[in-house]
Amino acid sequence: MGKAYYLAAHGSVAAKPDSLIVKALERNSKAAIARYSLRDRERLGLLRVKDGVLILHQLLAPPTRSAPPLPSLRRKGACPMTSSRARST
Repeated sequence: MGKAYYLAAHGSVAAKPDSLIVKALERNSKAAIARYSLRDRERLGLLRVKDGVLILHQLLAPPTRSAPPLPSLRRKGACPMTSSRARST
């Protein structure tokens, strides 16, 4: 991991979404992967809560030209639910 940044809401408009993210991550004891922009570059980071404050850890990765393709979640032989519902009615 790279640098860590402490995040705070800027103004009253941003305070509510900020507090909702903090509460959700604390309640579930989870962290989140975030895409953010810094110095005209898009980066990935790890977003977590410590003592009620959001912390963004920069994730270090080799530079790529494009994002890798996501794996397919569909299993072989599985039919979509919409087509199976259409057949049963």
